[in-house]
Formats: sequence, structure tokens, C-alpha cells
Amino acid sequence: MNTVIKSYKAILLALVLFSTSSQLCADDFRWKSLKAAEQTILKPYQQRWDQLTPIRRERLSHGARQWSQMSKEQRKKVTQSFTRWKKLPAGKQRQLSGNYNRLKSLSNNVQDRIKIKHKWFKKLSPDQQKELRERWGSLSKDERRKMRKSLSKAVRKRRSQAVDKILE
Repeated sequence: MNTVIKSYKAILLALVLFSTSSQLCADDFRWKSLKAAEQTILKPYQQRWDQLTPIRRERLSHGARQWSQMSKEQRKKVTQSFTRWKKLPAGKQRQLSGNYNRLKSLSNNVQDRIKIKHKWFKKLSPDQQKELRERWGSLSKDERRKMRKSLSKAVRKRRSQAVDKILE
């Protein structure tokens, strides 16, 4: 009987703590608690701010904070990217969102390797990029898998050679 009471107390305490912490989180993103620069950026949301979920308010507040810290050039790039995004078909947006979520689920080490490869690819001329895409697109799944495997071996071999050189 004593353990049952302790269990109820633990559950009750957890519920109280959870409801209090979510209320504190919601209070952090009240309209009046936003900085003036954030309020200016988020002005279109002011009338319905209290009706937005705490998570939505937090995301909007975070975005406004980031926006207010950007240079004009950065803002221009973000605006152009957003415009391109809005023009994409819904299916393509879902695909890209899925790709982004999969990338974010990877370890930092793997993310860094992908970013390095992406930078390398972006340094290629548009013709080289097109040629590489076409070549990759013409491969079967099995051929792609084999190529990835052989490229991984080549990269490991180069790393090993670089380490050997350093140790000489």
C-alpha cells in the first residue's frame, strides 16, 4: 500500500512539474516579453500571438532574433531562398524536408563529411555538376552502392597514406 501511495505521489509531482515548466516556457514567449526588434518583425502575428501554441511562438521568436542579427546581404539570401522554396511543388518541399531531417539525424561527424562533399560539388562548374549528376543518374542502385564502397575505400586509403606521411 505504501508503494502505491509513493507511486501516486511521484506521478502527481511529475504532472505538477510538467505543467509548471510548460507554463514557464509559455510565459517566456508572451508578446510583452519580446524585444522591440522581435516585436517589429513579428508585428503581423501580434493580434493572434496568444492563440499560437507555445512551440510556434518560440520558433517565431527564435527566427525573429536570428533575422534581427543578420546583415542586409544575409537577409537578401534568406529571402531569395524562401521565395524559391515557396515556388517548389508540395511534393518537392516534403522531399527536401525529409532530406534535411535525415541529415540532422546523422552524427556530427557524418554531417561534416557531407557538408565537405557538398562544398566540393558546389565548386565545380555548372557543366561539371551537370555531367556528374547525369553519370550518377545513369547508374543502377547496385552500381551506386559499389561506387560508394570503392570511394570509401579510396578515401580511407588516402587518409592512411596521409597519416603515414606525417609519421615518417
